[in-house]
Amino acid sequence: MNLDILFAALLGSAGGIAGTALILWLLRTWFAERIKQSIGHEYAIKLEEWKKSEQVRLKSEAIASLLAEWMSFPDDQRTLNKLTFEAYLWLPTDVLQLLTKTLTNNPTAPNVRDILWHVRKHLLDDDTLAPGEIVIFKQDSQRRAFQAKMKAMTSFKQFTSASAVGIKGYRGKKT
Repeated sequence: MNLDILFAALLGSAGGIAGTALILWLLRTWFAERIKQSIGHEYAIKLEEWKKSEQVRLKSEAIASLLAEWMSFPDDQRTLNKLTFEAYLWLPTDVLQLLTKTLTNNPTAPNVRDILWHVRKHLLDDDTLAPGEIVIFKQDSQRRAFQAKMKAMTSFKQFTSASAVGIKGYRGKKT
């Protein structure tokens, strides 16, 4: 009888050890899978945030290029048209209407700072920066536009002392 009790005790212990080992293995597998899923989820969130920030950067760059090209008064407007068409594909209608007024020099058009502010608000959902705080360097583009306008309006050559009538040796009377 002692042998039967001993055998039953050994079988019971072996079953308990096997059951405990199975439970520990299941817990370890579940915990490891849970950690993997958690890390994968965190990476997925970070990837989506990065994709969104990359889209914002690209769209911001597109609008900046469009307005800079427009302000430079280009002779070849192919690039300007391309940038305008691209903006029309993704900007919301209210911002597009303002942009259209600005690009067509409508008297009621907002200035470039206001356009940038509206695009910034659309892309970043941030209106803490006032339009007046946006820096724009435009004197050079205005100077070039004025020179181009003057060149188109007149065919006069710039005055130099060598081209003046009456100077000896050049269109003047020889004495």
